[in-house]
Amino acid sequence: MRSALSFILLAAISVTPIYGADSWVQNSFSDFRAGTFEDGGANLYVTASGEIRSIYTFDYNRDGANDIMFVDGHNVNDAPPTYLYLNNGQGLDHRFRWALLNEGAKSGLVSDLNHDGFPDVVVCGTSNGMATRAPLDSIVYFGSDKGFFPTESVRLPTFYPASVVNVDLNRDGWEDLVFPQSDRDAVVYWNSKGIFDPGKKAELPIRGTYFTSGDLNGDGLKDLVTVTAEGVNIYRGDGRTFDLSPLARLSAPGASRALAADLNADGKIDLAVANSRPSAPSSPRGGRCWRSRRPRPAYSSRRLRRRRRPPRLRRRRTGTGCSRRRP
Repeated sequence: MRSALSFILLAAISVTPIYGADSWVQNSFSDFRAGTFEDGGANLYVTASGEIRSIYTFDYNRDGANDIMFVDGHNVNDAPPTYLYLNNGQGLDHRFRWALLNEGAKSGLVSDLNHDGFPDVVVCGTSNGMATRAPLDSIVYFGSDKGFFPTESVRLPTFYPASVVNVDLNRDGWEDLVFPQSDRDAVVYWNSKGIFDPGKKAELPIRGTYFTSGDLNGDGLKDLVTVTAEGVNIYRGDGRTFDLSPLARLSAPGASRALAADLNADGKIDLAVANSRPSAPSSPRGGRCWRSRRPRPAYSSRRLRRRRRPPRLRRRRTGTGCSRRRP
């Protein structure tokens, strides 16, 4: 009986309103500006309209609910697809294009490798942003009357090639593929009547960062041009492979690319070399070369005070150039 009365008494106390408590209402900027927020409100502020808002607002679309934003990093060494823009006779339209997946190709070539009348595309597996010292596949896309498809392609394991060369090394009428592999020996994939097998390959003991080819000596066979850190080397094609003794060595520090073409239309293949860093101008006949700097006066203030008449300004060279040595 005593426990029941205790329960009734506690219930009555809990529901009895507490009188005498102070309460206030503030809803304007003038009301709020006199006060300060404690630690729990360090992220709040009061607007001129009297609204309490958060400094970091996450309701981006203003629907009353906080949204979530993720800031992602992006490695520039990714593997975007290679785009092929087809000409319909009225120009190129970016809405109609073929996207060829690859492993971060920085170069490639277009050639009819299987002799079906449609050009094929080779894209190098240079860098995909994930593999650091693992081989990446270069891909051969075989063209058709309907375009290019992954089902009509073959992957060839390579080691970070920055270019590819098509040349008929064994003179069987089918162009083979030669890939440079940076600090490793080059690799040759043999063309077996339009079919490339990843297992049918051979190492070529020639190294370089970039390869191109052309008949530089006019014997009817393609020669191999390799770009290295020291310069450019030319290897003669002998009808079976390339002669391992360089036909010529060209000093070109900082060379990054090379192109073999008949530049002056004289029927002979010339060589253009791109340089990735500036070099000093060469001097004709052993003369002196100069490079302009910030202009400086040819006299000092001390000399000017000593002389009564206006000083004569010495002529200075500007720009960049060379002077010929007198005979």
